[in-house]
Amino acid sequence: MSRFKLYAIGLAAIGGSAALAATVVTRSETESGMPGIDTIQLAYDSESTAGNEKHDKNLKIVESRCHQRQPHAYSCFVSFTSSLDPDSRLYFDVAEVTEDAGQWRLKSGICKH
Repeated sequence: MSRFKLYAIGLAAIGGSAALAATVVTRSETESGMPGIDTIQLAYDSESTAGNEKHDKNLKIVESRCHQRQPHAYSCFVSFTSSLDPDSRLYFDVAEVTEDAGQWRLKSGICKH
């Protein structure tokens, strides 16, 4: 059983409201044409070069589910962890990502201003 599913079961057991959203199974990036974990992580990591003081170099996206809002614009429910968290807690956020000329950019969410 995947780590993500274990967290979802744990959240459901304690009645966490995020459990319902966490149970959604995501498709791979290549199957859906939507941005996936690697794409969103890359867009997030590029924020460190933009001088974003809220950027956490230790953040790792573990699951994502995206919906296309407009051509080349996606709203993604993401779950992530931080390697600095001794409890390995799972966090959730909604990230807005866009693609322009092959470059993915994080527009909002995941510690973005």
